[in-house]
Amino acid sequence: MAFLRPQAKLVMPALMALELIVATVAAVPLALPGCPEACGRVTVPYPFGFRQGCFHAGFNLTCDHTRHPPKLLLGDGVEVDAISLADGTV
Repeated sequence: MAFLRPQAKLVMPALMALELIVATVAAVPLALPGCPEACGRVTVPYPFGFRQGCFHAGFNLTCDHTRHPPKLLLGDGVEVDAISLADGTV
């Protein structure tokens, strides 16, 4: 079993590096700097946004603050429950 020790010594630094990468990616903001990241309970990642200068052309939404909690709306008032960039769904 002594032959596993050099390999075992490599596993711990690799795991620590992976943990650092995951923590860094998780800390990246979803929205542009100075832009809100959520409307009510819905996270709003860039390229979507609801404030001028916070979205890519064609990806603008509306955050209706008259409702409690605020509701995220698409186009003619369709309520958005979630946005997934990974799945490409709104």
